[in-house]
Amino acid sequence: MVEFNNKIISYFFVGVLVVLAVGYVMGSSGRIFTGFIVSNETNYTTTTTSTSTSSTTIIGDPFCSDSDGGINYYVQGTTTSSNGTSLTDYCTYLGLREHYCDTAKNVVGINYNCPNGCSSGACLVNTTTTTSTSTSSTTITGDTFVGNLYVSSKPTGASVYLDGVYKAKTNTTIKTLAPKNYNLKLTKSGYVDYIVSVWVYSGQTSYVNAILQRNVGSINVTSIPKPAGIYLDGVYKGTTNRILTNIATGNHNIKLNKTGYYDYTKNFTVYLNVTSQVNAVLVPKNQTNVTY
Repeated sequence: MVEFNNKIISYFFVGVLVVLAVGYVMGSSGRIFTGFIVSNETNYTTTTTSTSTSSTTIIGDPFCSDSDGGINYYVQGTTTSSNGTSLTDYCTYLGLREHYCDTAKNVVGINYNCPNGCSSGACLVNTTTTTSTSTSSTTITGDTFVGNLYVSSKPTGASVYLDGVYKAKTNTTIKTLAPKNYNLKLTKSGYVDYIVSVWVYSGQTSYVNAILQRNVGSINVTSIPKPAGIYLDGVYKGTTNRILTNIATGNHNIKLNKTGYYDYTKNFTVYLNVTSQVNAVLVPKNQTNVTY
């Protein structure tokens, strides 16, 4: 009987020791044990590296959302975990850092080498150019990574050329342009060509507001004696001495007429923003063999 009681006591103490050992292991580790999740389980990260990409995974997240719908190199997205962590796609010196949720609801970050460059947390779209003997065109592929250009002028109605290709009349918005630097030229009859370089950025509208300069010069017309009638290209303009303004640049003909004197005629050129000089000495008709 005593021996039986001693065995019972021995089994009792062995059972107590097993329970204490189990509690110590579970209390100190705070992690999964024999298939159960302990209440103070926390997320941790592991990093794996290969020759082409590196990735970071947040393990054990029961919820994960990605604003760009997963792996989408051409749209910037933000991936959010249930613990409040938000990771937004961003450009690196090598390309793009893309974040997404995997099938196990883990937040994953990978590196991607954008073939056409990276801007604002997304890869730029591909552009291809085709040229024929008569026209050249640019085809834009991808999603929304194009830009617009608004061109206005005073006065309006100037012709708009981008890289030598006619686009429209001012004032207008030229849409769906590949992001790059363009050579812009505005032309209008009677005005100096307006030429400028302009950048078009993806997802943005660039603005050019041009004030066109009149393509004119002036003529200072004097005569001895005065006054004499002034005819510019056959059109009467008044009498000497006077300055004729807003004369279109280029070649012109001027004639001075005064009763009792021979007509004075001359061909000359008007230059932009320059006052040309016409100083005439009229010859009386009662004199002969006089040149000027």
